[in-house]
Amino acid sequence: MWKDRVRERYWWREINNQIDELLFELAKAEDEEEIDLYLLNLHQKNEGDFQCFTKQEKELVQKLLAFLIQNTIQHRKLLTKIIKEVESIRNHHDPGSV
Repeated sequence: MWKDRVRERYWWREINNQIDELLFELAKAEDEEEIDLYLLNLHQKNEGDFQCFTKQEKELVQKLLAFLIQNTIQHRKLLTKIIKEVESIRNHHDPGSV
């Protein structure tokens, strides 16, 4: 997870209150999951990464990568759902915010 703050990451966006900050933290986490997913897929498909492993080790690492990929996909879906819920709550309490 990156150490930068949401106000630094999204410097062009207006963050007015704690709920805005929470939404951007969630969006930042979702972005990070997307990057993790991309990198995990790159490793899984790159045969060069597996040259130093035996056949059994390669199969195990492939299974572990597949497991991590599936968990990352699930985590990203949960973050997307949470973002929608928090936006809905924010819009319900403050209809003027976008």
